Amino acid sequence: MGETLRDRRLRYARAILESKSSSTALLGENAGLDGLRVLVLGAAPSETLCALMHTECRKAEARLPDASCEINSADLVLVPHVTLITLGRVARQAARALERHGRIVMANPGGERDFIGSASRELVQAGFEMPILQSRDGLICLHASPVEGLRSH
Repeated sequence: MGETLRDRRLRYARAILESKSSSTALLGENAGLDGLRVLVLGAAPSETLCALMHTECRKAEARLPDASCEINSADLVLVPHVTLITLGRVARQAARALERHGRIVMANPGGERDFIGSASRELVQAGFEMPILQSRDGLICLHASPVEGLRSH
């Protein structure tokens, strides 16, 4: 049986994600993106955005931190490269963009020393639950969802 267009698109998306460790760590190996609206925040989101456009997500867009975004315009916010300087802006923008049951996943590929504590504080101040820490191949990622009933708009 021949390979379908969908199979080729998914294989291509996996190849792009596997070529960048931060994208792989952010999305996980079997990320369920079917029907999700995904917002990628950061200065250089091209690899992640390109991969998302070849998956089954409903919508994928990229923005710089502080760029305008519609309220409740995303189910998932991915931040492949966050720094201590941009943490607060990214957390607030994600809080504006996310649906009530959405989540943010952010990574600090530079391994800055105070990243975990600072990111956790900024996320909680922006209206997120205490983030869950994930470390894979030396990359630190934080996953968080908005606190039920609390929105920072």
